[in-house]
Amino acid sequence: AFDSTRRRGEGEPPNTSDLFVMNADGTDQQFVVRGSSATWSPDGRHLAFHASASGKGVPIKPDPGAATADSDIFIIDGTEGLRSHAAPRNLTSNRTAIDDDPDWSPDGTTIVFTSHAASDNAMNSATAEIYAIRADGTGQPLRLTNNTEEERGPSWSPDGRRIVYACRRNGLDLEICVMNADGTGEIVLTNNSVADLTPAWSPDARRIVFHRPVGGTGRFQLFRINADGTGEMQLTSPPGFNAFPNWEPVRPRR
Repeated sequence: AFDSTRRRGEGEPPNTSDLFVMNADGTDQQFVVRGSSATWSPDGRHLAFHASASGKGVPIKPDPGAATADSDIFIIDGTEGLRSHAAPRNLTSNRTAIDDDPDWSPDGTTIVFTSHAASDNAMNSATAEIYAIRADGTGQPLRLTNNTEEERGPSWSPDGRRIVYACRRNGLDLEICVMNADGTGEIVLTNNSVADLTPAWSPDARRIVFHRPVGGTGRFQLFRINADGTGEMQLTSPPGFNAFPNWEPVRPRR
């Protein structure tokens, strides 16, 4: 599953995106729905994503996959690898907040996401917190973080025990944080004067990869760090722009 701007209409913001699916070799690319930041269910049959609730919202930031002013979390329930699927169902239906960046838990029961007040500063959303909601839509969202600074981009560890995310501390740049799945035991892993973003777990849940701007050019490069904050290592170097990493999961052989 991936985002693409290929269906963007004339006059729409450059980062207006839709969701597509394709085979692992790039063949049979198919449009699914307008939206961004898809996350697969563990069984590979469903997608959670964020999208404009009205269908008319435009991105509030220039970032790839940025949320709209009326963004909610949606799920598409597929049957054959999403080639056949039902209409998207709105999981959060929150008219007063902007919900985005969902991630599906390894056991398939829960989705974590970011939510912040629609009235917030789009570039520094002080009310942005991490929430969890049952994937079947029952119950109310559970707030996992609670402070006056921005959190974003949560990602489950492969064992389902922890969540990594970007966290703003002391009103400064975003760092990499880890907490237990119930919101306890937060650890701030990085501490510097630039933004650390898009963290992703290694399959053994021991390390995290992320991107950070380096040098005077501000070009993103990839870094790796242990889940306890030790052993930070830069993986890529200029020239070039390297960002949005993801770790290949270890899956059983069939």
